[in-house]
Amino acid sequence: MLKHGASVRRLAVLADGRLASGGDDGTIKLWPKGGAGEPVVLAHGGRVRLLAELADGRLASGGDDGTIKLWPKEGEGEPVVLAHRARVSSLAVLADGRLGSGGDDGTIKLWPKAGTGEPVVLMHGGRVWSLAVLADGRLASGGDDGAIKLWPKEGSSEPMVLTHATSVWSLAVLADGRLASGGEDGTIKLWPKEGTGELVVLKHGAGVLWLVVLADGRLASGGSDGKIRLWPKEETGEPMVLAHGWGGVWSLAVLADGRLASGGEDGKIKLWPTEGTGEPVVLAHGDWVLSLAVLPDGRLASGGDDGTIKIWLVEEEKLIAALCLRAGRNLTKAEWARYIGSDTPWQPSCRGRPSNWRTPD
Repeated sequence: MLKHGASVRRLAVLADGRLASGGDDGTIKLWPKGGAGEPVVLAHGGRVRLLAELADGRLASGGDDGTIKLWPKEGEGEPVVLAHRARVSSLAVLADGRLGSGGDDGTIKLWPKAGTGEPVVLMHGGRVWSLAVLADGRLASGGDDGAIKLWPKEGSSEPMVLTHATSVWSLAVLADGRLASGGEDGTIKLWPKEGTGELVVLKHGAGVLWLVVLADGRLASGGSDGKIRLWPKEETGEPMVLAHGWGGVWSLAVLADGRLASGGEDGKIKLWPTEGTGEPVVLAHGDWVLSLAVLPDGRLASGGDDGTIKIWLVEEEKLIAALCLRAGRNLTKAEWARYIGSDTPWQPSCRGRPSNWRTPD
């Protein structure tokens, strides 16, 4: 467990494997890869809601103070400070390396790669909740005004406007290049790539807080109703419904083995079998889970409202080995179901692994 000291709003994994956490205390902490030792502490100044890594390895942070700060890769020295001039509600790194920021003032600013000079300013119109980069390099923005705008790459002409109809809280790009938008009205809309063709409307049933694309191409939606829905790739038939628990699903992440991890208001993290059938592995963070991130070694990091970050061993073989070493015996079938999950049938867990092996009674 790592102690940030205030609610952890955002986690990000840097190219060198370190974990970055941004908190309500206005600080960003860069944690050593092994988790041992003191973190590098960066002072943003206002509540840090957003983190993004630039193409050159620098970390960008966006805060309630209306600034974006670009931090040197080693965390030493002063950051480049960019003035959005309103609370920063979204960040995205464009294909050409520029950083895009969306604000409560309804503007999107595209910042020069070096961080010097004036940004290109785009007028969305309502608070910009979400930004996403399309496969062709265009930027998509979703806002409080119920509109999604697709901006030309140069940012110098009018955008294509798509009407979701209510506040757009989340955006995701599907494997086939289409844009998915999740709204306050509980619908998800899948937009044709070129703006022509049939619009597909999926009904989640409650405000869509999070969208993520699974390794097999399916779309997963997390809602304010505490449910996750896995949508068939062909968009025909009913979705698979996973019950996370009470409160909203505030974070989704795809693990290295393809499983979906969900973090919720109930303080729990659930790791769902890849097919979505069977019981999930349940991890207890202990307080509202605001952010999830997958580390390069396959472990899962969770950031909570309690100011802690917890690092979970979720890769099956490593987890079995660790549990075997800790228990000193094979896992019972009940323990296997709880810690490993239903995707893999029970087996003698300590066979061929270091432990003071014995068979459980």
